[in-house]
Amino acid sequence: MSMKRRQLTLLFDKEKGLQLSSHKLLPDSSFRAEDETKLHSLKAQIQSHAGINSDLAGYHTSSSSTIMDQVAVNVKNQNDVPTPEDLGWIFPPVKPSKHHACLHLPASPTSTSSSTACESVSDKWDRHHVRMPSSKKNKFVDPITKEIKSRWRCIQKHLSTSPLTTPEQFQAAVLSYNPRYKDEWCFEGLFDYCQHESFRSRDFRDFQDRRNQFAKLTPKIAKLVTNLKDVCPFAIPLLQRQNNQSITLSQAQLQDTEKKSSSLSLTAFFTTLPASFLKVESELCLRKPNLPDGVVTFQRQALRDNQFPDWQNYTMPLTKLKPFLHGTIEDHGIGMLQADFANKIIGGGVLHFGAVQEEIRFLICPELLISRLFTERLMDNEAVIITGAERYCSYTGYSSMFRFAKDFHDETPRDKWGRRKTQIVAIDAVNFYGDPEAQYSFSNIQRELCKAFAGLFVKYSDRNLTDRSPENPSFATGNWGCGAFRGDPELKSCIQWIAASCAKRNVMYFTFNEEKLHHRLITTMEMIQVKGYTVADLSRFLFLFARHRKEDSDMSLFDFIADQICGCILPKFDFEEDRKDGQGKETCD
Repeated sequence: MSMKRRQLTLLFDKEKGLQLSSHKLLPDSSFRAEDETKLHSLKAQIQSHAGINSDLAGYHTSSSSTIMDQVAVNVKNQNDVPTPEDLGWIFPPVKPSKHHACLHLPASPTSTSSSTACESVSDKWDRHHVRMPSSKKNKFVDPITKEIKSRWRCIQKHLSTSPLTTPEQFQAAVLSYNPRYKDEWCFEGLFDYCQHESFRSRDFRDFQDRRNQFAKLTPKIAKLVTNLKDVCPFAIPLLQRQNNQSITLSQAQLQDTEKKSSSLSLTAFFTTLPASFLKVESELCLRKPNLPDGVVTFQRQALRDNQFPDWQNYTMPLTKLKPFLHGTIEDHGIGMLQADFANKIIGGGVLHFGAVQEEIRFLICPELLISRLFTERLMDNEAVIITGAERYCSYTGYSSMFRFAKDFHDETPRDKWGRRKTQIVAIDAVNFYGDPEAQYSFSNIQRELCKAFAGLFVKYSDRNLTDRSPENPSFATGNWGCGAFRGDPELKSCIQWIAASCAKRNVMYFTFNEEKLHHRLITTMEMIQVKGYTVADLSRFLFLFARHRKEDSDMSLFDFIADQICGCILPKFDFEEDRKDGQGKETCD
């Protein structure tokens, strides 16, 4: 009698490590000798590959109908962190072109001259550019006199003459040049911050300290805002949908001490930019005694249909994936492409009350906030890559427990164009909050593969790649879209591994102290790599699982992969049929 399909589960036991267990055999099923041989062989391969002493791994079989066939992997404690890499060598030059707007041009790498402002249209008021507050076309109607006035002159007048040392003075100044929002805008958060003892109590700052800090900081911000026209006199183009476009801004002008990126941020703080209002908490991250003098590049990358891999027929081997139980992307992804678990509107809730992965990254690296000013909503085939952003502060906690801790001295080296060798990629996962089961459909798996690849893909033709394998820096990532968006970490880890392999990158995967996921990921990864599976093989596992999930919603992806590997079967799959099933179905926002 042929043996029924066995359901395999990965069991975590703190004393024994991980166990790959085959159980739930039907009473009439029998365990064949070849099955036991396969399990013995797989166990030996995994132990050899992982450098595990066979005496530490338990293995048990029984001929009864309740047999428990186990392959145990004693996973080593991996408290180490990734080895830093050097990704700066892959950066394209900061050079003005049709697709690269350099609003500040650094000196040539071989030149001793100072950096210079790049020629650009000084004043544009259209749908292709940011409507700058200093534009001559920025006007409003005075509600009392009914006169048409220059908003910029009003901004300069009130910010240069008002004391701005109290929340009341701040509110009056902001509403003076935004009179139409007098009954709409709420300043309660600012008042609470400065006046209430109970507001986010910190050991090092009571409410009196907050009032004093506000009175000291706000006039300095106002001075920067009134100098905006001198610091950034150019029309900033929008990074619009389906356009491959880059913008480079300076961190500081060499003949001045004002930061361009922070000047724009601070201008937004006074609500002089379109629909922008920053939290006071984020402005604390901008306080730094020695202002930097580099540049930051914002790149929107949109891939065409013919640039995406044919996942199920891509026979290249999988790159390395290394899980880390501890550590964070920003602290330990040094020299790697670092993931921003983005919202399709970049920055997510950073200007409101959000304080999860993306929002925290934007707060500790506040130059990232500027991307919200000119980046349109991301489409499914797009990503934003930000090169050179500097970190300004450390933090503690997460979500409602997030707190500013202290200033951070960023010692990341710069590339030859003055950019920090830090590169962040914003990729937005689908929000499955209302229907988590939808993520296992063929169309949504395909969507997430394409989204991840859109951010990881690199196309530079002037590189010498002979001494590097894989060609591109590693991808530092983690549980992308697995928090509020309800993504499945097992599925998302495999999706990112496939996309990174196609983009010729290794994966450094931070599980953020999720011990069970860490060990399950290590065991599954070892099984896949021991077998020498390719991108096509792992892709097939995912698409097969999409079909299987319809019949068995209790089985996890890693259990399913273990079942397939131990059975040594890769069944054929009608991709075209399932692709048709997914057509016309939109993913969740």
